Amino acid sequence: MSQVAIIIPTYNDSKRLRQCLEALALQQYPIGDICVYVVDNNSTEDIKGLVSKFAFCEYLFEDKPGAYHARNTALKALKNEAYIGFTDADCIPDPLWVSEAIRILSAQPEQSLGGNVKVFCESPEDTNLIEWYEVLFAFPQQIYIEKDHFAVTANVFTSRQVIDKNGPFNADLFSGGDAEWGSRLQQHQIPLVYAANMTVQHPARDTLAKLVSKVKRTVGGCYQQIGINPVMTQSFSLKALLRGFVPPVYAINKLYKEPNNLSVMQKLSMVALLIYLKYHKNVIKIAFKLKLIRDFERF
Repeated sequence: MSQVAIIIPTYNDSKRLRQCLEALALQQYPIGDICVYVVDNNSTEDIKGLVSKFAFCEYLFEDKPGAYHARNTALKALKNEAYIGFTDADCIPDPLWVSEAIRILSAQPEQSLGGNVKVFCESPEDTNLIEWYEVLFAFPQQIYIEKDHFAVTANVFTSRQVIDKNGPFNADLFSGGDAEWGSRLQQHQIPLVYAANMTVQHPARDTLAKLVSKVKRTVGGCYQQIGINPVMTQSFSLKALLRGFVPPVYAINKLYKEPNNLSVMQKLSMVALLIYLKYHKNVIKIAFKLKLIRDFERF
């Protein structure tokens, strides 16, 4: 009987899913104690055939679109695993990912862990501005945990006790379910801890179109939580929307204070990108607020 369950939703991403499963096969933790639940969210690619090549994996299918529907399908399929980890098909867990999580949780099971999501460039010799943005600013997991009390499910581990107490994800959301689940952790007084050495690698987005799509998806997920999640509700207040047009001083300071390999011109270009993305996000928030946008995008 497996001790650890790992849940991976996937939708038409078999190439990266293979890399994720190959990384899990190399974990420095007994593979016989791990069961990886891969949930095919109605892909057109042959996900089942790929999963069948990994003996420690179990294939599940969920036709309702959305990563949270898929994760909930796996939660329902759990056996008697004591620990549950979440990652995404495009992530590559470090070899110590599982063992580090179990080391912490075995000492104190009734908590949830959010680990480091380290962004990498798939073609490091030809890194563009968008990829540099992702490396520097995507997935600030520690800030999410300590400031907003949630962790992105690209890298989360917890215990069966916590799942039983906190419940499944809100499957009505295409985005923002991580934050909604985190808000329930806070309501139940369940600690959420940043685990710096519990690391997964995540590929950088490489086009502005992908960043803009992510902005719409995440803002839509936040908008759906108005009246449910106080943090999300506050983010759509008039004061917050006005503050959204203030230049991103914190990000600009980080760009110039923390070590990086950007030239002066690249940094100036990055400042322009930071300002554009913040203003674009605020405009999208206003559009949702005024009901000019009514559709929500899946992962």
